[in-house]
Amino acid sequence: MMKEDSPSCQKEAFRVFRHLNHDVGFMYLLSCGADCKLTGDDQARIDTLHAASLLMGRFNPAGFIRAWNHPSQAGFAIIDCMMNLSLLFWASRQTGDPRFANAAVSMRIPPCGSFCARTARSATLSNSTPPPESA
Repeated sequence: MMKEDSPSCQKEAFRVFRHLNHDVGFMYLLSCGADCKLTGDDQARIDTLHAASLLMGRFNPAGFIRAWNHPSQAGFAIIDCMMNLSLLFWASRQTGDPRFANAAVSMRIPPCGSFCARTARSATLSNSTPPPESA
């Protein structure tokens, strides 16, 4: 019987993963991608390319990777989404398909003066200086 935290069980969990979420890039590249690089495991390479394809399903040509799945949050992107760019560049190098890298270089980063004010249910982006912290 396989222990739930064994490497084989963890690999299987990644292979059956079908969800679209903004964490997919660093979940796969730092696990399956590292396995592929260190051991040459072709299945780990396929799993990581699968993750890149899932991530491309979240890409909006307006220049962002969609953060959440709820319809009311269709245009929301968070900094975590930017952590997926390395997976997209990796997938382009592995496959020779420029679409992954093209998506990565088209990502829009807010200007330096911007800040994100976030409450439990919303996020707004402003180009003004953030309010001073209270003492």
